[in-house]
Amino acid sequence: MANHVSFFLNGKEVSIQDPSPDLLLIDYLRSPEVALAGPKKPCGQGGCGGCTVILSHWNAAEKKIEHRAINSCLRPVCALGGLVVTTVEGTGAARRPNPAHPDHAPTYSRGGAPIEAPPLPAVVQAHVQTEAKRAKVQTDVRLALRELALDGPELKEVKEEAAEHPSCAVHEGMNPVAYRLAMNNGSQCGYCSVGFVMNMSEFIVNNPKATKKEIEDIFDGNICRCTGYRAILTGMKTFASDWTEEDEKHRMKCI
Repeated sequence: MANHVSFFLNGKEVSIQDPSPDLLLIDYLRSPEVALAGPKKPCGQGGCGGCTVILSHWNAAEKKIEHRAINSCLRPVCALGGLVVTTVEGTGAARRPNPAHPDHAPTYSRGGAPIEAPPLPAVVQAHVQTEAKRAKVQTDVRLALRELALDGPELKEVKEEAAEHPSCAVHEGMNPVAYRLAMNNGSQCGYCSVGFVMNMSEFIVNNPKATKKEIEDIFDGNICRCTGYRAILTGMKTFASDWTEEDEKHRMKCI
């Protein structure tokens, strides 16, 4: 009898040897070894939706892929054999420019050291390590681009500016559900955003002609403590087949 479970996580095959029967998917995803912090574990009882991921499998009878949004806090890893798990990290993200100096400057903080104070040895060492890593990443990117140019798929341009109307276009590579949530002021602390995004991402794939009412009904298992839901629902309803010009007129614009 096999003592391992194999599945796909964000497009990559994963094999776990001798998994504990009580190891839950959410705990595995957020473990230091995997370090996928997108799915949250607010309640651990399947009642808030913060841990939502998409589970996919091949339906041999109908010869098509089926997707389902699930609570990863209720799914044992042992029950993932042969399935495909997608977290929010696997749905795409906007490409951001690399900051010039991605490390902390203590003089900029409220309780920081005086400007004339010499930097601490640990800070100097961290700065050297940061610059070395930046240089290595830039070198790796140049080599990868060179290989792609010689023998690889065509690179797509990444748009730097967002479309004025969120239903016209989105950033290439970014999950359009996450984009519209952001463009409609649907995130404050952001803790629940992943659950809403993943729930809607699954639903709109399976129900591309969904109405505003149908979209609103699917979020009875998602809880938010900040926004009051209006902005979240507005962003999601822009996908509805019955979204009208009047709805767009009353949509609160993102500033």
